[in-house]
Amino acid sequence: MKMHHFRNVVAVVERGSLRAAARSLGLAQPVVSRSLKELEEELGVTLFERGRLGMVPTKAGELFVRRAKAIQAEYQRTLDELDQHRGVDKGSIVVACSGAALMGLLPLTLDRFRRRFPGVRVKVIEGTYPMLEADIRDGLIDLYFGPVTKPQQHTNMSIKPLM
Repeated sequence: MKMHHFRNVVAVVERGSLRAAARSLGLAQPVVSRSLKELEEELGVTLFERGRLGMVPTKAGELFVRRAKAIQAEYQRTLDELDQHRGVDKGSIVVACSGAALMGLLPLTLDRFRRRFPGVRVKVIEGTYPMLEADIRDGLIDLYFGPVTKPQQHTNMSIKPLM
């Protein structure tokens, strides 16, 4: 398995078809198709149902895509950390907020963050903790600001009350 396999599968899911995925990646459609076929053979599962209206992930495909997104995020995080180690001020962070935190806390915080780290891209997602918990656990979201309905002890997460 190679990084382009993960990238291609995620692109097909996000775009809904081989043609649209290939176009978004700047590749020829047969290249993406061949990549998916190689991956399915390697894994021994069918990742997509192919139809006239596009491609829909199978249950195995849904499982694979969830992990593929996490792997892509971790890979990008690794590249960003190496850049930062070399003194390059760039990278990205994904912040999720509840509606109240988005309106009340984020504007001032985000403004200060951008002034201090101008080369860092910030992606903001609105949602509630239960809705976003899986993405937080998988490392697709770096920070969450908002109420946590039932705080639990998590081995890979730190929950700290702000107010």
